[in-house]
Amino acid sequence: MTPYLFNQIWNLPKLAYLNLEIYNISDAIFSQLKTISLTLESLCIQNDIPHPLRDIADLYQKAPNLRVLSMNINLKNEYEKFPVVVTSIMTSKLDFCGELRALHKLFQNLPNLCHLTIDMQDHYLTGHEWKQITIDHLPKLKQLRFKMFIAPLYDTIIEEEIDELLNTFRTQFWLDEHHWYVRCDWNPIAGSGTFGYLYTLPYAFRLFTGIAKGLRRPKWTCPDDEKYCLFNRVHNLDCMESESLSYCLFRF
Repeated sequence: MTPYLFNQIWNLPKLAYLNLEIYNISDAIFSQLKTISLTLESLCIQNDIPHPLRDIADLYQKAPNLRVLSMNINLKNEYEKFPVVVTSIMTSKLDFCGELRALHKLFQNLPNLCHLTIDMQDHYLTGHEWKQITIDHLPKLKQLRFKMFIAPLYDTIIEEEIDELLNTFRTQFWLDEHHWYVRCDWNPIAGSGTFGYLYTLPYAFRLFTGIAKGLRRPKWTCPDDEKYCLFNRVHNLDCMESESLSYCLFRF
């Protein structure tokens, strides 16, 4: 999309919701906008182009009433400045890669965020770390949904690692105060390829990656797994082996 066309769309007088499913958008497109949209409330960018912190800052300058934001963010530079506090955004869905310190900086500047969905591709946080983020930066958060890739898991202590991680999500903060539950699927066979996925329940993402029958061992924190194992948001299913579907316990 050219800057001219994007500016034409941005200039629409009643523009409230914008969903972009294009793959040739510049990662600096927001800095090229010439006008401010006071009507835009929801923006969803569906592509694989990661946006840095400065793009979110530029976006807020051009859409000060934005309430919903969905995009791919790349926070590789933990020292990148984020000069504005974005008070309007209340709902955000993020595909995140980068440095955790930069992610903290982003959350610090979203004080009114109420609903957060985040897919973390190269880092994971413990329940204690999520609790501290919520207390320090996201005091209004009501709904937290995440998927985190866990790797590597180390040799003979894999299950002990998983138990220790899940115990950080079994505290009063998670179970009693918020009723937020998580599940972990992992490969119990030790080796360099050992990995797992930790995600909130019910599952909140379009893509689900299945771990094959002999390589999958699940654990969870919810009191009734049958009640919470709903995967009705899934649009794409990625199976490691064809037999994965034959033992599937999930309801898609």
